[in-house]
Amino acid sequence: MVQKNEKGFTLIELLAAIVILSIIIIVFSGIFTNSFKSNAHTTDSIQAVNIAREMETIIRVDAAKSESLKKFIDNVRVRVENNQIPLIPASHLAKTNTAYSALQLDNNITVVQRSEKREDNTIVQEDYFLFPLSHPEYTVSLYLKAKPDLKMVNKQRSLYRVYIQVESKHGNTKHLSDTYTYIEYKY
Repeated sequence: MVQKNEKGFTLIELLAAIVILSIIIIVFSGIFTNSFKSNAHTTDSIQAVNIAREMETIIRVDAAKSESLKKFIDNVRVRVENNQIPLIPASHLAKTNTAYSALQLDNNITVVQRSEKREDNTIVQEDYFLFPLSHPEYTVSLYLKAKPDLKMVNKQRSLYRVYIQVESKHGNTKHLSDTYTYIEYKY
C-alpha cells in the first residue's frame, strides 16, 4: 500500500486562509478608524462645552471683562435705544478700542441679526453685537443682545443676554457648543 503524506497545506487551503484573514483585517481596520474619528469628535465637543462654560463664568466673574462689556454698552446704549444702530461710530466697534482690551478680540465688533423664539412661538430677528474672541484652537463668538431683555427703570438696571458659541477651526466650521448668560448693567 501507498501512504500519503498529509502534513502540509494545499494551495487552496492557503488561499482560503489568506482571504478570510484579509476580510477580518479590513473589517477591524474600518471599526478602528471610525472609533478614532468618533473619539476625536467627542473630545472636540467636550472641550468646546468647557470653553463655552468657562467664558460664561469669566464674563460674570472677571471684573475686567465684565467692565469691558459694560463700557461697550455705555458707548452704544443711546443709539440702540433710539434705533440708530447703523449710526454707531466705527471707533466704538473697533477691536483696537482700549476700553475693550480685556476681551481680547480677534476682530472688530459687528452687528448681526439672530433668530429668537418668543413666548408666543413666533420667530423674530433681533440685533446682536458679535464679539469675535481670540482662542488658539476654536472660533469663540460672544453675542451681546443690543436691547436688554429686562429693564428696571426705577432701579436704573438692565439685564442683557450674552450668547456664547464655540465652533471648530479645523477645516470645516462646525458648531460644537453654545450657552448663554446675562450681565447686569447699571446706568
